[in-house]
Amino acid sequence: MTEVKKVKIPRERASFPAVVIAFLLFSIVFFLSTVGARQEKAVLSHTTEAGFSSREIALEDMRCYLIALSGGGEAENARIDSARYMKRGAAGYLMERNGQWFSIGNMYFSKEEADLITEHLLKNGINASVIELNEKGVTLRVTADEDTLDALSFCVSAFREYEESLMNFSYRLDAGELSKREARVLLSVLYYDLSEKRAEAEKALKTLDKNAAKEIFAMYLNLLDDVSSLTKNEGGEMMLSARIKYALIDHALLKISLLKYARA
Repeated sequence: MTEVKKVKIPRERASFPAVVIAFLLFSIVFFLSTVGARQEKAVLSHTTEAGFSSREIALEDMRCYLIALSGGGEAENARIDSARYMKRGAAGYLMERNGQWFSIGNMYFSKEEADLITEHLLKNGINASVIELNEKGVTLRVTADEDTLDALSFCVSAFREYEESLMNFSYRLDAGELSKREARVLLSVLYYDLSEKRAEAEKALKTLDKNAAKEIFAMYLNLLDDVSSLTKNEGGEMMLSARIKYALIDHALLKISLLKYARA
């Protein structure tokens, strides 16, 4: 069970080495068959006697690389590390794995990039390591009305747009290419783009039985709530770039949980 806690810290201006570290810390009734999937897609649609359609909805593989800023150990030690590095733009995400607690500073989709950043952090006296998470994609055979199927496909495609956008915003904030005000404007635009199927998702949550489709809609709504929160001047002392990294890591772990649930 992964426990996530935010650690509040006093706000203070980062030193030049701290800025360098911050920059580096970025840089769904149905039948289930398990297959590797590299892209979100929707194929094989036909009309049933009940007036519903069936469609295959593919959830892509999820592979990511977390940058741990602690060596693993007691939860309190991980909290201390989180408090220390959140000041520099790290996520401060507490994660338990195999009985060990880690403070996660950032996440990458590229192993090479994660390894490079970790090597640099180690050279600068930070006990960093890479935690690889890898979950195979699944293809879901979904039978529902066309509106629900269209909404489901939209939600799946929204996952990738969300991931790519948050990565981009975090990087540009840490690099000084975006101000917090500019980033919040872009987050507002992202929320507008991604919220197209919110009403359909909320309706589906009330009508669907518990299954993978319902979980996709729930995850999509959680994503929207996170983006909405990021557009506001909230989060206490947490830096905006840290909050964005935190939301991105949380999304990745939720997506892995979704894939495991869909396969079960």
